[in-house]
Amino acid sequence: MVKLRLRKLLSFFCCICFMSSFISNFAQEIVLAAGDCTINVSGDNFSVSDSVYNYTTDGEKSGSMSVIYQADGSSDPTPCSPDGDGKITGIPVGATVLFCLSPEQGFIPKLKLDSSDAALIKSPDNENLYVSSAEATDGEILVEVSFVASEDANIILNLQCVVDEALQSADYDDNFKSTWATIEYSDNGGTTYKELSEGTTASGDGVYTFDSSISEVKMKITWTNEIMVVLDQTTALNSGEEFTLTKGEHTALFRQAVYTLAWAYSSAEEIDENLLTKNGKISVDPGEGIEGNETENGGIYVVAPDTEVTIHLIPNYGYQFEKGVIGEDVEVVPSENQSTFTFTMPKEQIVVGDIFTVHADEVNVMSDLVVSGNISGADKIIDSGNVELTVSDSVITEDEKSKISSFASENGLEPVEYLNLELNSFTLKGNSPDRWENMLTSTASPVSVGLTLAPNLRNSDSYSVIKVHGNEISVVNTSYNSSDGMLNFETDSFSTYAIARKSDGSGGGLVGNLKTGDKNKLWLYVFIIAVAIAGFVFTFKKSRANKFRM
Repeated sequence: MVKLRLRKLLSFFCCICFMSSFISNFAQEIVLAAGDCTINVSGDNFSVSDSVYNYTTDGEKSGSMSVIYQADGSSDPTPCSPDGDGKITGIPVGATVLFCLSPEQGFIPKLKLDSSDAALIKSPDNENLYVSSAEATDGEILVEVSFVASEDANIILNLQCVVDEALQSADYDDNFKSTWATIEYSDNGGTTYKELSEGTTASGDGVYTFDSSISEVKMKITWTNEIMVVLDQTTALNSGEEFTLTKGEHTALFRQAVYTLAWAYSSAEEIDENLLTKNGKISVDPGEGIEGNETENGGIYVVAPDTEVTIHLIPNYGYQFEKGVIGEDVEVVPSENQSTFTFTMPKEQIVVGDIFTVHADEVNVMSDLVVSGNISGADKIIDSGNVELTVSDSVITEDEKSKISSFASENGLEPVEYLNLELNSFTLKGNSPDRWENMLTSTASPVSVGLTLAPNLRNSDSYSVIKVHGNEISVVNTSYNSSDGMLNFETDSFSTYAIARKSDGSGGGLVGNLKTGDKNKLWLYVFIIAVAIAGFVFTFKKSRANKFRM
């Protein structure tokens, strides 16, 4: 049995399980007629307090009942206020009346309407609430309520089906078997099985009562048509699987199969964390064969099989959708638009679950001038996915170099090296190696960038960073740790940057504006100077020797 645990969060699922047909569709199902209806609750084992019928069994409180109705044109149900004799008057004819029974622990509710057993359906939201409905007629409805001690109760099975979205009682006959399913039970632990119509008492309106001597039965419901069966509003059954009924009232609900796509961000119930969708948002494009809604708590859609569904899987910042599947194994295909996927709806229920995983921002170093890098603060500039910082050598013209040098000189600096910083936001396309990317040339808030300079650049005690963005050239607030070569600065623009030192040489180390490729030239200069000095010394000595010979 598969527990349908998202029902409380996803109200549309309650509609699938048929409870919401009692509440949300009253107005569409009611045709008013002239006159009023009276509810006459019989018996002497109850008292009325605050519009609630309180029942006792053998002197012990055994349960309570409240009655509400909803008439055409009314947006909310109306609580009924019984008089001192337990009567309720003035209910409009045609209104739908709900009888809500809450047993005390150890008791099981029973309800008769006009002397016939009425089916009680357990609420999917409250296991201690049983509900039955009736249409208000011109005249009187006689109501009999009892709460039976569990050990004295019978096993009762109510059969309900949905036809054209209306809830109906269903008798187990040949038409039921051909339309819905075959129902069998075993009162000897599963050794032998017989059909529901054998050995049970049919009370009418789809109510079947087992002998009071039977405390437990094994059952199985078998079907070949595409239908779904829900037991007691909480458990979806599989065709032919065994399940057990104990003493009390149970309901089996039948309807043509529908397939749902559901997700929940939170739940008031204790459920498997893997069933909750965290660290991201989901939405579905409506279309033919797709009906449902989305709320702040999640979403639920009824989708016809083989329908192409467009779904948006949007991770929060610092997370990605990398699984490539939703539910158990439903593959999704990335579309052109960011975080958008498509899939074909299978003949199964899909609970999206926990699909977003942690993913770090990335730094791609493509320059020999930098060993590694990092970036932080991207959560202030994007709300989905991650960013990638790419560091590469900058290719600039001599004219651009001249402008940067002039600006640097005015600020007491001289450029040493040039880099290009490129920033992209990205989200992954599931388990595809591709990704959606957006270039960010400027950001609303600054981010922090750290670059570890190559060893050959660490011979200066301090560095500054000059930003070149469009026609704007500016000095960026910079910190530099000469011990590890880490250069840190904040920026909101991504383009060309110059690493500069003080032009008076106090930064030490570098000579002029040498690039890393100019070292061989430096050795050539030193060699030429050394040769020149040696030549001068040789000439000077020879001149002095000739002088003394004279």
